[in-house]
Amino acid sequence: MVRYVIVFLIINMSLSVFGQANCEDAKLNIALHRYIHTYPFFKEYEVFSDSGLDKFYAFIRNNLVYPETAKKDKIEGVVVVSFWIDSTATTSDHKISQGIREDLDTEALRIAKLIKFDLPAKDYYGKPTGMCFTLPIRFKLDDKKLKK
Repeated sequence: MVRYVIVFLIINMSLSVFGQANCEDAKLNIALHRYIHTYPFFKEYEVFSDSGLDKFYAFIRNNLVYPETAKKDKIEGVVVVSFWIDSTATTSDHKISQGIREDLDTEALRIAKLIKFDLPAKDYYGKPTGMCFTLPIRFKLDDKKLKK
């Protein structure tokens, strides 16, 4: 199951490099004309490496606060956030690409804005480049925790 999730995330994120409708046209043109060779680094790990992806999602899990209203209504699902990572590894233009409802969307956006990359993506020439990043954030209730 974990392998399927990782494969889904890798495919989803790799598609975001080459086909983002949520990025501004100028930014999209930069990402399309420069193929990404090295993806952004998060806490000294490349996001798409095994250890980097684990650290990346651990950061999200540790900072995620499930909204009480969504808990009460037992709402689960995936919110997809897209944002731009520029050539200095700064994130901007955070947008909800696919939402569930306002409280979960707001929390996913808050988490996405907390993410700080240490190094930007690089093209095949080693030059820092911008890229559009699509991040699925899963909200799943754990019945055992709710009963406490």
